[in-house]
Amino acid sequence: MARTFTHNFIRDDGSPVTVEYSVEGSYSPTTYSPMSGACGGDAPEFTIEKVWPNTPEYEELHRRRQALTTDGYGRTLGPLVVSLMSAESREALEEIGKAIEAADTACALTDQERERIIDWLCENYIEEPDDDYEF
Repeated sequence: MARTFTHNFIRDDGSPVTVEYSVEGSYSPTTYSPMSGACGGDAPEFTIEKVWPNTPEYEELHRRRQALTTDGYGRTLGPLVVSLMSAESREALEEIGKAIEAADTACALTDQERERIIDWLCENYIEEPDDDYEF
């Protein structure tokens, strides 16, 4: 699986979004061999994995959901514990889930926005060296 990164962008309508993207491959230098000619010069492939609103309201929805679905130690509650919640808590959790889903759907990128963002990523991507981890 490719490593993913996030970056904040402004959509064409002016709304802020955060984009999660993956990068596969790397920039390889073009080399020349008398036997096979030129090879290399490949660029990495960028894929937009997910997009979500970058707004305080959206972050608050996630905070509220996390408060309902985690214990005092930050551990996620299992489905059994959620089923034992009060009816009001389960209803609130369901409403929050629907609001998050609606916000995610509303910020879907158009083809033009997707192309513009991928172009920007290609132009501004700084490749990290493979040897940055010391053992």
